[in-house]
Amino acid sequence: MIRFARRLGFPALSLVCVMTLGWPHAVRTALYRSLYPLVAIDPSALAAPPDRLTSYGYVVDPPDELAAFRAAASPAVSGVTDDGARLRHLTDLIYSYHPGRDPFPVIPGGRERGVRAIFDDIVSGQFALCGHKTLVLAAMWRSLGGDVRQIRFTAGDEIAWYAAHYGIEVYSSQWRKWFYYDATLNGYAAANSGEPLSLVELNERLARGDDVAMVASEKYTDWSAEQFLAFLRLNRLQVYSLNNRMRGQDPDRRFGILNFGYAWLSQLPRPLDRVVDAVTGDGGRRFVVRGGSPPPASAARMHLVSASPRPIG
Repeated sequence: MIRFARRLGFPALSLVCVMTLGWPHAVRTALYRSLYPLVAIDPSALAAPPDRLTSYGYVVDPPDELAAFRAAASPAVSGVTDDGARLRHLTDLIYSYHPGRDPFPVIPGGRERGVRAIFDDIVSGQFALCGHKTLVLAAMWRSLGGDVRQIRFTAGDEIAWYAAHYGIEVYSSQWRKWFYYDATLNGYAAANSGEPLSLVELNERLARGDDVAMVASEKYTDWSAEQFLAFLRLNRLQVYSLNNRMRGQDPDRRFGILNFGYAWLSQLPRPLDRVVDAVTGDGGRRFVVRGGSPPPASAARMHLVSASPRPIG
């Protein structure tokens, strides 16, 4: 049906949207899987460097298309060489636009409004939710030339039209590996050697009941280490995006060949707007770890390792 809609264009696309509203959950799940195929992958393959993931469909924006983010990000990481610290300073910058934890005024809408509009809202002082912070952090990291992949968390709903939380993994040239960074925690998990951990490595340690050190900011954060651990206990489905073009949702690009209809299409209720995105070419496969992510053992604990603060501005 998706190929059929692509061939017939806007009228067929409208028909697909109307039909989807009345479909039962099982049919909508099948539709989701056809739009965003979930590829079960071994952890060793998931850990491969970016150039070895392109065959699976890994794509990112050219850094030159994220110049506005680079203009903000570059001063924040000037002179900082450690990749974990660079991410923390970038996230500190995002938090600094809305000091305090009063969640008002909150940024309207979700990530579908586009990363540039969301960044403008953050800079204006509006409160950013986890999806907003994560998307802008990913754009900042990519603007500096780094590779990044976004991760969606849910409690187990495979179609995941709605994500319970967002995080990112970045590829570190310093450590020659991917590691997980959580903007809501504003930190990352680290081994005793200081090496940052990927999400798979973090899950494995928690499943064994190991204590895990979290290197995080105490000033700029919306979660404690205990809250992050409690969240991981409840949300075991972790889906890695292969399509990491942050600008794909911007008003001048969203809906691809049907971008001329953005004003109407952007008003479609979820998940119909996601269907249109996928039909017009902004879909992409998503990874899940083969066998799933093991639940944390009851004995597992996280403890905070305070990160050295650095003035913003």
